Amino acid sequence: MESIECSECGRKIPADAALCPYCGTKIGRAGSAVEANAGSEATKRQEEPEADPAVRTTGSGTVNEAQGSDSEPHESPQEEGNAQDPQAEERDGHQAEEGLSAAGSPSPKPKPNMKIIAPVAAAVVVVLAVVIFFGVSANSEKQAYNSYIDTLESVKNEMISSGADAESICNDVQSIWQSAIFDDSRSEWDADLRDYYSDDFNVSIGMYYMDGTTSSTVDSIKNAQNSVADKMTKLANPPEGLDQAYDTATELYQEYLNLTNLSISPSGNLQSFRDSFKSADEGFMASYNMLDTQIPERK
Repeated sequence: MESIECSECGRKIPADAALCPYCGTKIGRAGSAVEANAGSEATKRQEEPEADPAVRTTGSGTVNEAQGSDSEPHESPQEEGNAQDPQAEERDGHQAEEGLSAAGSPSPKPKPNMKIIAPVAAAVVVVLAVVIFFGVSANSEKQAYNSYIDTLESVKNEMISSGADAESICNDVQSIWQSAIFDDSRSEWDADLRDYYSDDFNVSIGMYYMDGTTSSTVDSIKNAQNSVADKMTKLANPPEGLDQAYDTATELYQEYLNLTNLSISPSGNLQSFRDSFKSADEGFMASYNMLDTQIPERK
C-alpha cells in the first residue's frame, strides 16, 4: 500500500488516510498533509489569543522556553536546597521572623549585664563618696584654719588698741604722782595736768580718774579685757602649724592684763609703779611684735 509521512508527527500513514492515526492531524485530499496542517495551524492561530512570548505551543502541549523542553516545572535552587536541608528551612524561618520584626517594629535592644553594672556602679558611688568626704573635710579644715587666723588678728589688734590707752593712762598717773610729790607750785606741773594739782598725790590721782575723759577710757579698757578674754578662749585649740602663734598670743595676753590692770587701778609707791609699768609695757610690746611675725597668711 502506498504511504506518506505525516507532516506533524513524521510517522508513515496510508496515503488515503483522512486523519493521522498517531497525532490526529487531518490529511487533505486535494493537497499534501503539510498544506492541510499549515491551513489548520493558521486557523487555530486566528482563533486563539496571542500567547506569552516566553511560551511556545507544540502539538504535544505548552512548554516554557525559559525552562527548556521539559513539561514538568522546575524548582528554584533555593527551594531545592531547602527541600534537601531541614536546617536550612529552620534558618530561613528565623530569617523570616527577623525580617518581620525589622519591617514591623524595632528589634528589642539587648539587656545590660547587671552582674557587671551593679559592682561598677557601687565602686563609682564609693569613689565619689570618698572624694566628697575628703573634699568637704579639706574645705572644713581650710575654713577652720582661716577662722583661727582671723581670730588671732582680731585679738592682737584689740589688745594693741586698748593697750595703747592703758599706756597713756599709766604715763599720766606717773607724771601726776611725781609732780604731787616733787613740784611745790601749780606752775611746775605739766600744762595738761594742772587741773589735777594737789600736794597730796592720792587726791591728784583721784581727781584724774574722776575726769570724764579718763573714766570713759577706763571703761573702754575694761570692755576690751572682756572681749579679749572671750577670743582667747576660742584660740585654745589651735590648728596644726599654729601652736607657736597661740603660745605667743598667750604671753601677749598676760602682759596685756598686767598693763591694763595697772592703768585701771595703780598701786604701790611711785617707784614700784614705775618699775611695774616699765616691765609690763616692754613685755607687752615684745610679745606683740613676736606674734605679728608668727601669724601666717590665710589659705
